[in-house]
Amino acid sequence: MTIEDKTITYVLRCHCVSTLPKLKTALLSVSAQTYPSVKAVVALQNLPDHEVAQIDSAIRLLQDESGLDVELRNFSFPKPGDHRGALLNRALGVVKSRYVGFLDYDDIVYPNHAETLISDLVNTTYSNAVASFGGCMLAFYNDIGSGEIHITNKRAFSKHPSVSSCIVANCFPIHSYAVDLRRLQKIPKFDEESHLHEDYVFLLELLELHPVSTRHSQTCLCEYRLNNDNSNTVSVKSKTAIRDEKKNNMWLKDQERVERKKSGRSFRVPYDEIVKFGDISILSRQPLWRGLLVCQIAKNIRKRYGVDEATKFLTNPKRYSRALPAEKRSLLMRFFF
Repeated sequence: MTIEDKTITYVLRCHCVSTLPKLKTALLSVSAQTYPSVKAVVALQNLPDHEVAQIDSAIRLLQDESGLDVELRNFSFPKPGDHRGALLNRALGVVKSRYVGFLDYDDIVYPNHAETLISDLVNTTYSNAVASFGGCMLAFYNDIGSGEIHITNKRAFSKHPSVSSCIVANCFPIHSYAVDLRRLQKIPKFDEESHLHEDYVFLLELLELHPVSTRHSQTCLCEYRLNNDNSNTVSVKSKTAIRDEKKNNMWLKDQERVERKKSGRSFRVPYDEIVKFGDISILSRQPLWRGLLVCQIAKNIRKRYGVDEATKFLTNPKRYSRALPAEKRSLLMRFFF
């Protein structure tokens, strides 16, 4: 990695040639970025030579027309199966730019995606933030053939996305954020055993080790596309998953694994979500449920006594709580601090 290179590389994965039409749409959304220096790495999984050649031909044509720099990598795995987590890890290993974003083959990023998130990382008041998070639209569609789709409905992926919410359940899709690789002490890993939460595990590890910015979490910068027949998801709500007991059991087991990974870990919560939205000023490491409790108490203090008092509480919850007169200490403060 050339740490002074201000390029952003988008990593996209492709598991079969049948996804090529949607992959081209995803790449076109990358090529439309207003940020001046953008590249893409397309990671293929164990595809035969003739399929690699077909994808390469289509991408080269797109590259000639759009000017997007695309690198195609076909990664081999010893056993067949869905290696999406390992595929992303390997692709991340070949990224040489300072910034990285991720994009599934059937989703898109809006033109201001890279510019907004990288500008936030450059100008944030908290200089060590390693990632910037944006908002996302959930778009429902029907396939109409030849790779074309008809969008039937759109809504926000999450109404109030935040790090605090994300710790409970993932509200930031993989393409809703950009990461500054230069600031990472350790590059998180995508879960190589998961077929549903591989990117959520990556995100939890990122939030455990590093501060992030959620300044633009209410600004929609990308689109998560979901087929109305659920055919492009491994969610338990998929009709196929419900019919397939093995797939359903795998999904439930995956959920349990993720919950175990959260247990006993601490996460960095940007308290700009509480003290002053959009301004990273205080970060804290709190165990999961205690951290959420602290957030709620801070919100109540802010409403009743103002930002300065909320800031004092967040700086040292125990000291602040014990310094209060007995009549001002809430039941939660008395019990937990």
